[in-house]
Amino acid sequence: MRNDRIGVRFSWISCLGILFLASACWGAGKPREEAEKLMQAGLPAARRAVVEGREMTPFAYLMTLKGEIRPFIPTEEPPGPASQAGIDSLVRSLREGAEGGSYRAIAIFVQARVAPPAGGGTTEAIEVMLEHRGGYCANAFFPYT
Repeated sequence: MRNDRIGVRFSWISCLGILFLASACWGAGKPREEAEKLMQAGLPAARRAVVEGREMTPFAYLMTLKGEIRPFIPTEEPPGPASQAGIDSLVRSLREGAEGGSYRAIAIFVQARVAPPAGGGTTEAIEVMLEHRGGYCANAFFPYT
């Protein structure tokens, strides 16, 4: 599958390495369930942005070590369409918190263009990058055009 963010072609990776996971992405059960809770918490905001026709500013939801779910909006980048610099800034901010052991899981939300495996051109999608310190990570795509 090809993934283009803001017209630039990127090879997508399964694990961001933010939570210093094992070299392979694996896991099931509770880590997966907790990561998916974050995805479900952030999807309404992402969908609202694209339904209203706005460019979605990259944002994240995180789960604290106590299991609390919180939105995370970067303060370094101004609101607006995703850029690789904006995504990198968001990842840097999250990495700082992860290095301190503050997060159990994260979910990063960005707009992307993807080419489905079956072909037919590209489509706009919400990409959600999930990572849990218990070893689970995944990228999910929600097409909307």
